[in-house]
Amino acid sequence: MFSMFKPDTPVPHLVLSLVSAGIAIGCFLPANNKLVMMLAPADKQGMASAVYKILNSTGGVFGIAILPLIIMSSVSAAAANAGIPMSLAKAHPELVMDGFDAAFRFAMFVCLAGLVFTVLARDKKD
Repeated sequence: MFSMFKPDTPVPHLVLSLVSAGIAIGCFLPANNKLVMMLAPADKQGMASAVYKILNSTGGVFGIAILPLIIMSSVSAAAANAGIPMSLAKAHPELVMDGFDAAFRFAMFVCLAGLVFTVLARDKKD
């Protein structure tokens, strides 16, 4: 939903997108944490919890580092193609929106890849 934002996107669409993302995160994280803890042996639950939190935090750190990089590289490429200096790129919201579009599409690809790996990693019932 975020990848469809444009400069004239209505506020209700923005709110609906943010609420949907919040509900999705709120439903996924506790269930995922419970599953990790259920699969860990009782004497290793502290370690499992620590590894889970480290990996969760690492994903957030990479997201904060990589997504702005994608935004800026997309904006600079679009500005160069349009012959607009980067100092004036903020005056062209369509360039900035293209950058956000590229970042959200990349994030969507990463999430879909995670979903595929999750499905493939499931235990097969005999």
